[in-house]
Amino acid sequence: MATHLAQQVLFGSLGEALWLRLAHEVLGDDARLLSHEGLRIAGSNAWVAGGERTASGLPMIGGDPHRTIEQPGIYQQVRLVCEDPDDGFDVLGYTFVGMPGVQHFAHAGEVAWAITNACADYQDLVEDGLPLAHGLSVRTASWVLGELGFDALLPLLRARTVDDVDAAFEHWVEPVNNLVIADRSGAVRYRVAGRVPVRAADGTWTGWLEAPNRADAGPGEVVVTANERRGPESEAIGSSFAPPYRAERIRALLGERRGLTTEDFAAIHDDALLPTVAILTRLVPGAFDDFDGVMAAGSAQAARFAAWRSRLVRRLAAHPALAPLATPGPAHDHGPLLNPSLDPVAQIGLALPTLAQEALAGRPPFGIDLPALARAALDDLADVPGTWGRPTARPRRTRSRRTASTRASRSSRSPATRRPCARWGRGRRSATRRPAAPWPATCGTWPTARPAAGWSRPGRPAGPAPTTPTRLDAWIEGRLLPIVTAWDQAGRGQTPSRRTPPRRGCRCSARCARSRPARTSRRPR
Repeated sequence: MATHLAQQVLFGSLGEALWLRLAHEVLGDDARLLSHEGLRIAGSNAWVAGGERTASGLPMIGGDPHRTIEQPGIYQQVRLVCEDPDDGFDVLGYTFVGMPGVQHFAHAGEVAWAITNACADYQDLVEDGLPLAHGLSVRTASWVLGELGFDALLPLLRARTVDDVDAAFEHWVEPVNNLVIADRSGAVRYRVAGRVPVRAADGTWTGWLEAPNRADAGPGEVVVTANERRGPESEAIGSSFAPPYRAERIRALLGERRGLTTEDFAAIHDDALLPTVAILTRLVPGAFDDFDGVMAAGSAQAARFAAWRSRLVRRLAAHPALAPLATPGPAHDHGPLLNPSLDPVAQIGLALPTLAQEALAGRPPFGIDLPALARAALDDLADVPGTWGRPTARPRRTRSRRTASTRASRSSRSPATRRPCARWGRGRRSATRRPAAPWPATCGTWPTARPAAGWSRPGRPAGPAPTTPTRLDAWIEGRLLPIVTAWDQAGRGQTPSRRTPPRRGCRCSARCARSRPARTSRRPR
């Protein structure tokens, strides 16, 4: 429960609120130029194609959460099985470490679901809320209600239809998510799940939004959600959403295509076009005419663009108009967990397309000659690496969030199917992925049909599987690895095991039940 609460507090808008408070203090009303629409910590892609659009004739879901990459990661691959004939279930997906059930991305045999961050406003900085470090406290939905939404977990395991999943998420509290659901009957649904406060004019919470946005899609339709402003329904739940680039790109890749397969969804996950390239390169006409905007790992042009953009952002951050953001004073020291939200290099990098559009429209942001800085940044490119990435080389360490903030990250990816087996994979960097943010922490494709699908994450799975290097290499390269879900095809350690009590004198867990009794002088294994 503590893991879930801590992750969801950081998943919300707390970091954004701290950054905007600093920006307004330093820049006044001009801070609006940095308050672009765009998530600063985490987002996601999720989409679903109706049965008339797929090769199987049944709906198929794709999705990936863009969380900060950690080891161990917050999401773990699991399969939960109960063989009780009166109350059985068999669910495959991603679970939060230490939490029961499978919450956000799952396939339960007859129904599958995936989520994205709905960007709702359900957190406020206050004086009497959930206490955080360095004198901060936050009012958040779970703190006010005294519940985390765990009443949804068991009904989700038992779900068999779109209506079952929808009903289970009525108990969900936070984070507030966009939810896409599909089942083998062909039903497809989108809804907002979670508790959104209703505020009075003075900001006081007066109740909860009672009617979440909910819409069914037909068999010939697709639903895409990528943290973007979806329309009037978004105004009821939030104020700042992600730029539309990822959602528009996924819709363009799906188009009017028919006969979609798992491989087609994997290609969307692996898409590497960065739409903001077309905006930023207008600052330096002719400098990137040979670059198509695809951030492919082996692309020298992508490496040159990424290096130029990074140097431009650092020149901007060092400009006298913005340099005070780097020395905010002790009142804005919120400790190592929250201080990255105040990193001006990362935040200015996120706002760079907005600043470029202002400059190109003849409105120099903060009085800065941005095209001149962009031209000067071209002179700093002597040490550009040969390529943007090494698609076949396994990195020695996980990238830090700060490093990722100056790079264009990878794309979407899709969830997996149930039986007889599934696959997962992850890729390098892409543009259905948002720029300047953490890479996808997991991904998968869940067909509601029986054929295999795919999923991936950069670390070890929750159970026996190929070696970690194999999984990490596949994740870097955007490949899918098989996951066996049929018990008669399972390898060593993947069949259900009966839990037996340890022998008397043995202090090991049940997996050591047949081992010799431990000596009293030996520490438990």
